[in-house]
Amino acid sequence: MTDSQLLVEIAGSEQRYVCERGDTLLRAGLRAGLGLSYECNAGSCGICKIDLISGELDDLYPQAPGIKTAPSRRASPSSMCRSIDHSG
Repeated sequence: MTDSQLLVEIAGSEQRYVCERGDTLLRAGLRAGLGLSYECNAGSCGICKIDLISGELDDLYPQAPGIKTAPSRRASPSSMCRSIDHSG
């Protein structure tokens, strides 16, 4: 793994995948072959909701109607389709 990559681990499972910095958690997971639930890929449905356990994420579309988030980067829940690594 390089400095431009993030290792994403799914709690309660053995699944993990690499996400390139600046990419969304959803797109990277789908490319890795995971069967992730989603519908709109734009932040309006809330289907790809996650609870962040550790780390920091930035929200690409905080005004999206799918999930209301707190102003902090550790806001939970968030959506995989809107979330990128904080340093990305």
